[in-house]
Amino acid sequence: MAHDWLISMERPDGISDHEFSLIIRYAANFFVSEGILWRCDLQGAHKCVLYNEQWTEAMAAAHDDTGHRGFYATHALIPERYWWPFIGHDIA
Repeated sequence: MAHDWLISMERPDGISDHEFSLIIRYAANFFVSEGILWRCDLQGAHKCVLYNEQWTEAMAAAHDDTGHRGFYATHALIPERYWWPFIGHDIA
């Protein structure tokens, strides 16, 4: 929903003022550049947001690129550049 709101900047139909304020607060952590959704983390680093179909590919590539060293190496590599909800759970 953040991606859609950042593109249109229009209030979705049928939501309360409180729900709309939550969308704005959540979307403040994201921005769109050249059609790609990015997230600003707490340290100010920009991370590309991956969607469901991209998660497995990113995890497999990171796992293979670290020499099959498992969770910790993979978990250290992926969050440097990418973000998605519950990333640590998915890597585990």
